[in-house]
Amino acid sequence: MNVFVPKAADGWDFERASQPPHTLFFDYDGCLHNSLKIYAPAFRAAQYFLVEQGLAVPRDWADSEIQPWIGLPPTDMWQRFRPDLAPDIARQASQIITDHMLQAVQNGRAALYPHTENVLQTLAAQGLNLVLVSHCKNAYLDAHNRQFHLDRYFKQLIASESYGYQDKATILAQLKPQYPGPYAMIGDRASDISAGRANHMLTIGCTYGYAAPGELDQADLRIRSLTDLIEILTSTPI
Repeated sequence: MNVFVPKAADGWDFERASQPPHTLFFDYDGCLHNSLKIYAPAFRAAQYFLVEQGLAVPRDWADSEIQPWIGLPPTDMWQRFRPDLAPDIARQASQIITDHMLQAVQNGRAALYPHTENVLQTLAAQGLNLVLVSHCKNAYLDAHNRQFHLDRYFKQLIASESYGYQDKATILAQLKPQYPGPYAMIGDRASDISAGRANHMLTIGCTYGYAAPGELDQADLRIRSLTDLIEILTSTPI
């Protein structure tokens, strides 16, 4: 296991923590789900739509160019990527991505990272509360739940659409009172780490996901595989 503990003044206080986390908040894409496999073709389909509309020039998009947009709320993604687009065009392009990804899930092309289900089962069996919080649409998360039966492990499956695409820190603040602490936030993007830190949670960054170099530097811990969570959070070997 490769775990890193930074010296951030406002991070998780390991010396003062009297007990390990009881509630774990998980990101989904890039943390549990290897979403580039279905996101990249969907993104290219949306770009083809823009080309047809005369709003983009034809070009080949490398996966590395598409990857940074994974994990952002759809509204934020289009505002950052193409702020020049009219809102109705951006909504149509966003819907194309959603439709293509949903079709891919239904066709069995979505894939969780290795050992994901075993890790989730082990954590849940230890009596930990697992909550999934994803920047995505409800239909997207519902499709993944039907495919992978995520509700076997999670107390709640939260799509940010249900919260008006509020930032994850705000959503976590609303969810915390429903579950016992201490808490941990586990994800692969800086927004996951900052959300956890804003809510005084242990933050665990997934380096195998889609973070850019340095993006997870503020995480209390960094892991190279989901199986590392077993060593960190339980006494049960995977």
